[in-house]
Amino acid sequence: MTMQHRNHIPDKLRNTFSKLHLLINQKRFIRGSFYYLKNKCGKKNCKCTKGEKHISLYIQKNIKGTGKIKKTLIHKLRWEDVKEMNNRYKEILNLLEEVSDYEWEHIRDKDKDKKSSKEKEKEKEKEKETEKKKGEK
Repeated sequence: MTMQHRNHIPDKLRNTFSKLHLLINQKRFIRGSFYYLKNKCGKKNCKCTKGEKHISLYIQKNIKGTGKIKKTLIHKLRWEDVKEMNNRYKEILNLLEEVSDYEWEHIRDKDKDKKSSKEKEKEKEKEKETEKKKGEK
């Protein structure tokens, strides 16, 4: 497979690659789903014993191929950081989808270019044959 020179990549796609590069290489990201649980802590004089439960944030993900779920409690001080990391993960997925969509649109064009170059080679061979025949006469 031959690499395309950067000049042949449209600006929009080049910008998408730049964003992907920044998100993947310079920032942290995490895959998962969030959910909240209301719990009682067990302390005798706590507000949760009177009905006002503590709210805890968890993140979970399915472990591919195993059917198992991995989950973890997120400390309250890290809620916003982890949510931002998850948003970056979703942004990466969206950018990858843009790249894939572009390739889906242009894959047939590349096949046509290959066919037309093969056809051009055949035409050149035919021209050479006709020139040889003229030179022999």
